[in-house]
Amino acid sequence: MSAVDESVIERVITKLLLRYAHAVDRRDYDAVARCYWPDAIDEHATFRGNAVDYVAWLRDVLPAVAVSTHQFTNILIDVHSPTDASSETYCLNVSVFCGTEGEPDRLSTAHLRYLDRFECRNGDWRISDRRVVTDWSRSETPPPMVR
Repeated sequence: MSAVDESVIERVITKLLLRYAHAVDRRDYDAVARCYWPDAIDEHATFRGNAVDYVAWLRDVLPAVAVSTHQFTNILIDVHSPTDASSETYCLNVSVFCGTEGEPDRLSTAHLRYLDRFECRNGDWRISDRRVVTDWSRSETPPPMVR
């Protein structure tokens, strides 16, 4: 595989990771699903299962989050073949959780690492396996929010 081919694959995977972050933060569940192969496995916080069930889990848990940001940095991609790659991606995740009255009651900041495997099927790259590792997290009462 040439360096040009590898750099194209790296760019496609980087865009896929950024699309995932955008989709989760915007609660676009269909777009989240398109980042995964349906038979993909996701191990994410308290969830472990296939991609279809992961998206259903997000639909259940994200309504309690008023706002979130997934900021991906340090994206290290290893291209193993024209159809197989893996990556380790750092993520700074900030989430504001709603209390019983719908007002923000908890601010969570976490540093995560996304350990992903990608497959290209019929020219389409998607996540085939994901494990999310929490390196550290902090939870606190949020200051008043301005919107």
